[in-house]
Amino acid sequence: MPSSSRACAPISSLCSPLFWAMEDVLTQIDRAIQRGNSVSVIASEFHYAEAKATHNGVLAKLVRSFTHIMAKAGDLTDVS
Repeated sequence: MPSSSRACAPISSLCSPLFWAMEDVLTQIDRAIQRGNSVSVIASEFHYAEAKATHNGVLAKLVRSFTHIMAKAGDLTDVS
């Protein structure tokens, strides 16, 4: 869960929980890579967090509708 006690840049938009949600997903991706695990599911969550951060509800719903497809495609490329 994003922490509100984190230090952030003076730009207020960078202090938003949506920014920290993206940061948290990037941390999960980094940990998965370090462990040699697939990042396909986590990466699709980053794209959804990024879409939510735009504050465009239509874009967020569109990206969310494709997250399972992106994860599946990532799984397929991990195998090949």
